[in-house]
Parts: sequence; structure tokens; C-alpha cells
Amino acid sequence: MSRKNCRNHCPNQCRSGGQTGRHSSRGAVLVEGVAALFLIITGTMLAISFLVSSGMLVYYKQKMGFISTQIAQQVGMHPQMDDMTMTEMTRDMMAKMSLPTANMSVSRSNTDVYGRPGVAITVKNGKLPLFTNVDFLPMTIDIQDTAVAFLSASPSGADAYLWMPRGRMSSYVLPMVRIPNGGTPQFSTVPVIQY
Repeated sequence: MSRKNCRNHCPNQCRSGGQTGRHSSRGAVLVEGVAALFLIITGTMLAISFLVSSGMLVYYKQKMGFISTQIAQQVGMHPQMDDMTMTEMTRDMMAKMSLPTANMSVSRSNTDVYGRPGVAITVKNGKLPLFTNVDFLPMTIDIQDTAVAFLSASPSGADAYLWMPRGRMSSYVLPMVRIPNGGTPQFSTVPVIQY
């Protein structure tokens, strides 16, 4: 039977047989497109979560490094500072820098750097929130940072401060340390300028 006679004889059957293949291929393409779109959206959401969480981690680490350095310098200039004052100073600085303080801790230990006495301050902060919307990424992270500072030759950092109101040094205040009876103190890395 020719194709023309087939159309005249059973038009519905020929029509449906010809369209079925086209409909099934279009349906497969549609399913593949939806699956690919789902994978793209999922991958994009994961990439955004990783990117934002990495940025937040760098942000927290930078702030923790700054805080530990500041506390180490304060303890180095005031070696007699007790642990409670050091902890409260750290807590107040964290609060002023918009970091949570519920799970923070501070510790110090004596150390030496190239033969000079120093102090090492370790600041820890736990449960810092991250941006995530997937189950296998952590919701919070614990960060710690350690900073080292030299201990000052005198407890207050200097015996006096010199200010010269005129001349090229008028914009500076110079810390002064009393020279011991034995002569010039041995500053291994700090230059001593004589006039």
C-alpha cells in the first residue's frame, strides 16, 4: 500500500505513528535539559557557598591576627598584667570588632626571640558562623592565632617620653629608658642614637 493510500485508508494511525517518535525525542531532550539545569543550579549554589565561606574565613583570620598582635604588644609593654585583665581586654576588643566572644580563650607563654625575652599570646575563638546552605559544609569554624612580642626593658615601656616642640622631630614623641650604672644597655636589634 502506498503512503498516499495509507493516509486515505487510516489517517489517524499513520499520523499517530509518525508523531510518536518526534514526541518521545522532544521529551528526552526536555528531561536532559531539566537535569542539566538542576546540576548547574546545584553547582552554582555550592560554588557560592564555598566562595563566601572562604571569604568569611579570611575575614575572621585577619581580625584574629590583629587582635592577637595588639594583645601581645600590650602584654609585652606591661609584663605584670594579670591573666584576667588580658582576657577582658581581648574580649572587649573582639566585641568592638564585631566578633562573638562566647567561646573565646586567651593564653600566654614566655618565649625568647634571638636571645631576647618575649611573650607569646594565643587567642582562640570558636563557633564563628559561616555562610552555608548545604548539609556537608560546616556551619561554624574555630580559629586561633598566635602573636609574639618582645618584653619591654621597663614595666611601663619607658621611664619617660621626650617631645621636642620645634624642628624636624616636632611630630614625634620618643620613649626614654634610664641607662643603668654599668653603661649603655645592650639593645641587640634597636639602634641607639647619640647626639
